[in-house]
Amino acid sequence: MDLTHGEIADIVEPMLDAAGFELVDLVIAAGRRPIIRVFIHRDGGITIDDCANVSRMLEFELDAADAFGRRYNLEVSSPGLERPLKKEGDFKRNIGEEVRLFMSGEDGRSFERCGIIKACDDAGLTLEIEGVDNVFGWEMLIQGKLVY
Repeated sequence: MDLTHGEIADIVEPMLDAAGFELVDLVIAAGRRPIIRVFIHRDGGITIDDCANVSRMLEFELDAADAFGRRYNLEVSSPGLERPLKKEGDFKRNIGEEVRLFMSGEDGRSFERCGIIKACDDAGLTLEIEGVDNVFGWEMLIQGKLVY
């Protein structure tokens, strides 16, 4: 039986936390041979050796949990500069940077805003747009991307 995205995240995330890494994103591509893509972050950056070590560590646990009941591919990497910002910590690390936010309004329509991240707290994200601070609640946020 295939484990769900949430079940795999429940295996992966605590292991990464204990090893000093942050789970940035987890993508599962279904198919004849499923692919699990794990994107990790650590202050100071990620090396190829980090990816190899994390891959071995996760593979052991995912095999023990019989994640898919068949062979699968596991890919571990850094999300790179173009990575999506999804979690509060992603935004906190980038205070002062320009971002493009992708959000969902109360009417269900998607919209975008660009501005400078000013602050993050439980209420949401404060974005300076054309000199005016705007607060967007976390429930509105789909993701953000740094603007280069």
